Amino acid sequence: MSLNHKQTVIRKVSKNITAFIFLLTFLSSFSSYNSNLFCQESNSRFYHLSIKDGLPDDGFTCVIQDHMGFIWVGTTNGISKYDGYSFVNYYSKENDSNSLIGRNVRCLMEDSDGDIWIGTYFGISILLRNEDRIISYEHDNTTRWININGLNHIDQIEKLGQHYKLHPLIIEDISSTTQRPKVDEYEKYQFVVLKMLYFDEEQALKIEHISFVLGANY
Repeated sequence: MSLNHKQTVIRKVSKNITAFIFLLTFLSSFSSYNSNLFCQESNSRFYHLSIKDGLPDDGFTCVIQDHMGFIWVGTTNGISKYDGYSFVNYYSKENDSNSLIGRNVRCLMEDSDGDIWIGTYFGISILLRNEDRIISYEHDNTTRWININGLNHIDQIEKLGQHYKLHPLIIEDISSTTQRPKVDEYEKYQFVVLKMLYFDEEQALKIEHISFVLGANY
């Protein structure tokens, strides 16, 4: 598959990124199932690997094995290639076109050329093995809704803020449940804070803090 063909495929499937990520996940799972379908039981030894061993993060999301035997691990902070001895990590870096388009990797797949396709929340990246470089595509006309329930993962909210270049005060207001309702206008987006009233299971009146960031494509 030529590079132009890969880019064409990315543009088409990124219009429905959720469905494509599901497809990658399904194909990866099927590949793993098919390769182990006729495996016989054997004596196996298990080793536990973590950040201390070189992984970029302990939050694993997906794993595949390529045709050369390398293990690829998707995490919430990039991907790793494992050769049985050490890890080579690939990250998402701001203002670096030769890096992953997003940190949080949802699925991995190897194509017929041996290149690795990486599905993230923010788009699709392809690691071109022969050139050791990454191409990515984020569909500009796609409207994304990212819903975060609760404030238990402030670090994830901060990462989203960094990705979309949100003002630090917005992150503070999102994290503060005592913030009053308001609408703030910025150059490239609007920030809205609302209070929602509802009754819980015991019919007690509750107040929920809701924040919206509305941009061109999100």
